[in-house]
Amino acid sequence: MITRTLVAEGILPERFSFTPFPIRTPELLSRYIDPEITCFVTINDDWSSQEIGILEELGHPVEVLWERRKDIEATSIRALLLAGDDSWREMVPSSVASYLEELDLEQRLRKLQG
Repeated sequence: MITRTLVAEGILPERFSFTPFPIRTPELLSRYIDPEITCFVTINDDWSSQEIGILEELGHPVEVLWERRKDIEATSIRALLLAGDDSWREMVPSSVASYLEELDLEQRLRKLQG
């Protein structure tokens, strides 16, 4: 979804990449990023603050890009999908909406509900 959104916004794929970032198992982080690499973070919730503490404890320089609380959460989007309410489309970029349709996420969620 992130790749599709970046490309839809006109960012060429060769200008970005993704690497594993196992923040919940911090002992693995050094396998993927050098401790001298600055970690850019956003603060969305209490967990974000914990992430900063973990990164600083590991010796990473941390720079907070911005702090804001989430006003849209995946739980809300899933609930709207299950309710058949198309207003979820306004909550995500169009590239993400088309991706979720390709995945047939609504039907997958219904199957999980049993």
